[in-house]
Amino acid sequence: MSHQKSGQITLFLILVALLSITAVLLYSSGSLTIPSSFFHQSEPDPVKAYVQQCVQSGFSDAISEVMFQGGHYGVFTNSMAQGPEEDTDTAYYLYKRELFVPQSPDIERELEQGALDAISACQDLSGYPYRIDYSTSAPKATVSIADGVVELRASPGITVRSQESSTLMGDILISAPSSLGQLLGIARDMASRQQQDGAVLCLSCILDISEQKGISIQMEETDTPTGKILLYSLEDPLAAAEDASLSDDVRTVLPRNAFRFAHFIAWPEEGQQ
Repeated sequence: MSHQKSGQITLFLILVALLSITAVLLYSSGSLTIPSSFFHQSEPDPVKAYVQQCVQSGFSDAISEVMFQGGHYGVFTNSMAQGPEEDTDTAYYLYKRELFVPQSPDIERELEQGALDAISACQDLSGYPYRIDYSTSAPKATVSIADGVVELRASPGITVRSQESSTLMGDILISAPSSLGQLLGIARDMASRQQQDGAVLCLSCILDISEQKGISIQMEETDTPTGKILLYSLEDPLAAAEDASLSDDVRTVLPRNAFRFAHFIAWPEEGQQ
């Protein structure tokens, strides 16, 4: 039995040796080509990693901007409702008892524009530590808001060229932890409950929602000749958890990554309550 097993091992070693010799002969004669990627399959693409880090940073800034502007990215003319004081950097979710609360697809489109701006800035690879030959084309971005996360699938539109070939960089996937979806739902609930109360400020609504959701809600009141502006800032629970370890003098007055929106309540006309 032992002689049979020894013979099998010897035969196997002979076959391996023959295959190895054949491969070397073919490779040296040019009949066999082994791609360089074969030796580096476990190594990530350093250029793509560089671009992904750049896009992730820019996309994070876009999320913060969209939250701060109540669902808008960049400079905008308030399409939800024009403020009474020509206020074009605040989203009015309630204006004279009419709701203008955006839906998730509306905000996703705003975030996609922010993502495209971030990708366009990251297409400049002059800051990459090594010189590379590349070309760019129009990027693409798709954003989805889910529970506790904002997801981005982006095609950076970068083609890296070498002497042998050109390779289009594959999609970049980013999953950014965010309370955006949760805070949008809270803002929608606040606007709906205030609409029911009409011209009377619903302080109980604010207190109830703050206690139920466990978040801080700041409010600034401004009286105008035609009514009252209520500017709300909802605390981002994720940022609040990170800030819990900071000292009081380090924390900002306004909650970090705050979700901001406004209500405008018109003064009652004569004879109305």
